[in-house]
Amino acid sequence: MDVKYSYYNTSKGYRVTGGTAAHFLKADGSLDNAVYATVNQADAKYIPFNGSPFNINLNTKNINNAGIVESTALKNNSSTLQVKSFVLQNQTTVNSVGIKLTTAGTSNMMGSFTITLFGYPGNSVSFRVSMYKYLYNWYIPRITWLHGSSTFISNIEFYKEDDSNLHLKINFLSSFGPYNKTVITDVLAIDSDPLHNPDTYTITVNPDNSTHTLQQTTSNTQFIRDHITAGTNQVGLSGDKTTTGNWIFNGTGSSSITLLRPGNTINNSIAMGFNAATHYLGLADANTFAIGNSPNLVLANRKLWIDFTTNAINASGQVGGSTVGSRDVGGFAISTTTNTSRAEMILRHNWSANNQTFGIGGISSGTSGSMSQWGMYKWLNDRTVNGNDGFFGWEGDTDTLKASSLAGTGTRMVVADSVGRLSAQIIPSVPTATQINNWNTAFNWGNHANAGYATTAQLGLYIPLSQRGAANGVATLDAAGLIPTTQLPSYVDDVIEGASLAVINALPANEKQTGKIYVTTDTNKSYRWSGSVFVEISSGAVQSVNGQTGVVNLTYSDVGASAVNHTHTIAQVTGLQSALDGKVDDSQVLTNVPAGALFTDTIYTLPTATSTNKGGVEIFSDTVQTVASNAVTATASRTYGIQLNSAGQAVVNVPWVDTNTSYTAGNGLTLTGTAFSLPITVSGSGNYIADVAQNANGITVTKGNLPSYSLTVATSTSLGGIRLFSDVANNMAPNSVTEIKGRSYAVQLNNNNQAVVNVPWTDSNTIYTSSNGIVLSGTNFTPTYGTTVNTVAQGNDSRINNGETAFGWGNHNLMGYSTQAWVDENFVKTNNGISIDITGQNLNTYKKTGFYKGVNLTGAPNDNNGWWYVVIETHDSTWVTQKATSFGSGNTPNVTYQRTMTGGVWSAWTQIWTTQDFTVTNIQQWNYASQYGLKLNEEFSINTGSRLMLADGFYGNESGMMDHTFERFVSGKQNEYYKYGSRYGNFDGLNFNVDTQLFGMGREANKDDKLTVEGSVKASKNFKSEDENPDTLFIPNGNLATLRDEIVNDQSDYAIRLDPHEYNIDPSGVLAVDDRNRLIHIIGEQVKMTVDFKRVYPKQQIVIYNFDQSGGTMAVKVQGKLIANLSARCFLRLYVTKSQRVIAERQQPCDFVW
Repeated sequence: MDVKYSYYNTSKGYRVTGGTAAHFLKADGSLDNAVYATVNQADAKYIPFNGSPFNINLNTKNINNAGIVESTALKNNSSTLQVKSFVLQNQTTVNSVGIKLTTAGTSNMMGSFTITLFGYPGNSVSFRVSMYKYLYNWYIPRITWLHGSSTFISNIEFYKEDDSNLHLKINFLSSFGPYNKTVITDVLAIDSDPLHNPDTYTITVNPDNSTHTLQQTTSNTQFIRDHITAGTNQVGLSGDKTTTGNWIFNGTGSSSITLLRPGNTINNSIAMGFNAATHYLGLADANTFAIGNSPNLVLANRKLWIDFTTNAINASGQVGGSTVGSRDVGGFAISTTTNTSRAEMILRHNWSANNQTFGIGGISSGTSGSMSQWGMYKWLNDRTVNGNDGFFGWEGDTDTLKASSLAGTGTRMVVADSVGRLSAQIIPSVPTATQINNWNTAFNWGNHANAGYATTAQLGLYIPLSQRGAANGVATLDAAGLIPTTQLPSYVDDVIEGASLAVINALPANEKQTGKIYVTTDTNKSYRWSGSVFVEISSGAVQSVNGQTGVVNLTYSDVGASAVNHTHTIAQVTGLQSALDGKVDDSQVLTNVPAGALFTDTIYTLPTATSTNKGGVEIFSDTVQTVASNAVTATASRTYGIQLNSAGQAVVNVPWVDTNTSYTAGNGLTLTGTAFSLPITVSGSGNYIADVAQNANGITVTKGNLPSYSLTVATSTSLGGIRLFSDVANNMAPNSVTEIKGRSYAVQLNNNNQAVVNVPWTDSNTIYTSSNGIVLSGTNFTPTYGTTVNTVAQGNDSRINNGETAFGWGNHNLMGYSTQAWVDENFVKTNNGISIDITGQNLNTYKKTGFYKGVNLTGAPNDNNGWWYVVIETHDSTWVTQKATSFGSGNTPNVTYQRTMTGGVWSAWTQIWTTQDFTVTNIQQWNYASQYGLKLNEEFSINTGSRLMLADGFYGNESGMMDHTFERFVSGKQNEYYKYGSRYGNFDGLNFNVDTQLFGMGREANKDDKLTVEGSVKASKNFKSEDENPDTLFIPNGNLATLRDEIVNDQSDYAIRLDPHEYNIDPSGVLAVDDRNRLIHIIGEQVKMTVDFKRVYPKQQIVIYNFDQSGGTMAVKVQGKLIANLSARCFLRLYVTKSQRVIAERQQPCDFVW
């Protein structure tokens, strides 16, 4: 019956007779089992069914997991663009993939598509192809690389079949592997072009394009890409680039390699390091290049920097070594190219702490090309203040050696003390004769010491009274045995303490005095006043030495050293030899260190001079220029800049103009204006020049003929020609050259002027040997006559007579007689009509035509050792036929086998079948079976012509009934699968895995489910389960689920979404939520609210609305932890990932509208 209500009716549910869980109850009371899907936005529309007049609005919609979409489904009627996806899967090894584009004869086409190739094991590459065709002319397609290694691909070829068809062939460097899949996606084309039609795409494996015209080949180095590869120019690179190998940058010729990091010039550094950046280099400011350990290259972070304003190289710490074991290596060099250079100090060390300066180099004399001194210098303070305090070197440009410490007046001599210190002393004068006589007189007086006199040496042991308490004397003692304080320096009892170095630095100037000690109590360090700064003189007390306190005495054993007096070889000191090899000798330090340079631990390389930087240059030639230079002038327009050529050599381009206009013609020359000419006169005839002469009129050339020349005959006193005795080449190897006396023979000429040598040869061989019928006695040979063997026949011997008689009969060859050798060569030979016995021989080597027999024959049929008759027919030595028939002894009688040798290789033996093997009935039955029966790997063609066939290895490794037209299994087996309807090599039909006992339909069986299906399954009746009831339905994991608002399968990526769960926050303002539903809406309108999600679940989408009109915020918590404060009249969207991470979008404004 019909029940009508004037308003809504609410009920727990409605049940319709005949309804199932798959039905929907429609407004007219009918049941509908159609499948519908909706999108969740407020402007949601139903996805239109086939033929619907509506289009879906997909603006900002998520269409992930949409499944299969028809090629015409995604279309915007307001645009002519469409997007497609096509797939070809193949399980054979792929060397190349072909794609054919058919444009159905249209003249224009433009569009692009993406090709992605997947292959075992885990290989994948992707690139995009852009196409353009206009008026039937194809323009070269463009390849843009998207991802994967392009090294898999050798090149991409483009072939033109005709104006309507273009082929793309992707060639791999090596096999891309089995189980591959080719995917074409993102097809973009103008609607009027057939490119969007799926029928225009044909994907093939290993295509044959031999009949098509190759248009272009694009190698993998020509792909446009967004990653760095070797050997190509990189353009359009963006983002971070990471490499697992070396990056090698090579500049070609004079081109430079430039690394740019756009941005500010200050602290613009480039980072370097292992695994993480630890060192930085770049511009510290506009004129300073620095290396440091921080990206911010301020002064405190610099380790080495170059100040281009002052042309100075600076280091933050010690440069060079401070101990004997850590010496300076490397050096600096200054090369000058002209004799006007004034290179002074090459190396200079300012020791400000001791007010001293050390230098190596020279001092200019003030004259161009001249130096006053070359050598080593020492100054107190700056040399411009106190002058030169010490010098050792050469005087000016001479070889004169000079040392300032040895200076003095008069003739002096150089002496050295025990430690090698040199000094100059006046050479003592030679005593006079009077002085010597006086000394002898004094000697005669005797030994004064014996008389009680004190010697000068003895007096030297005493201190003069005048030195007590005096300057440069000795201190005295008071009554207590102590030195009076008046004789002690002020610092002995004058110590000033301060809380810190900052405190004593703040002392008044009159309290900062030399001679006093200042101690900081915070560090226990002692300082002295240098006159400008406090200099540390200690760093605190020593607590212990080598674990000992108090008065410490250490021996070599206490510190693990060797005995005091011992030696080591260089090999015994680890690394000493390599360290010594890297040191610089004194000559390099003296001559190769530039002025103002600082030593570092690396070898210094002089930079090349540029227009803005000072540096070194090369001279054009090492040859000394002996031509005196012109005087220095200040004439305008005569100063030319020095440049470098491509070899880095200094050159000057002088735009010289010859202003000399006076010319004079010399002997034989004529002058016309500024042009000189040389007149040449030719006389005589012939093909050769007989004479060339110069005169006042120019040059005269006389022509003539060469005189004839005849080679004279060589004599014993003059050179000449000889003739050979014979023009025949002598192939006998000559004896080796010797110097044995009596073996050199002179070359002479015979009457025909031929060279001959008369060698007086003597046979010195005295060894003789007798032969048959010859007797040797000494050096005499005697014949033995007779009619037997080993005798010599005489003139009356019957054998000679018989021979003469036979000779009278004439030439037997002319009579047609045959020799035995000729008969053996040209006729088959038998042993008196019996086959030749070849028992025990190798049949493989018998190739001569004939009749043979034998037992134990190598190479016999079936390797049988019984008796065989063998007939051999020979074409030549490499083409032979053998027939072997069994004798019956040791084998079955009368069985014949045959084999042939082809090109020198024997085939296998094959049996010759006879009527003893067949009957007429057998043959008729076989003929019938052959004509009307089933044949392996041949189609059924007698009646229906169905092209079915019994295949066994026809395609590869299949066995069973196949449809040859479609290459599909009717019923058969391939590997471990029984197949029905599947194409060979695919699983697009029904497949049964013999090993797992599982089925696959349209796809390969998996390892768990009894039946795995590719695509949807439609049944005339519902699928049933033992546990199903009207309130349950199937879910994708194969289980049953009870119908409720949402069905969630935690072991699957699928869920059936019906409605969101909606929660309203009550006046208490607090809401706790623990809900597994995939979509949750939270709505609150209170002044102060809190929502706490006690638990979140994977793949949830939560939308929280705060509709409070008073400006109150809503606290959002997850498991009690505050994650957001939601402002009034705003909403917040949360997403929960598979790993249960919570992602929050930015708050968006919202409000009630109805």
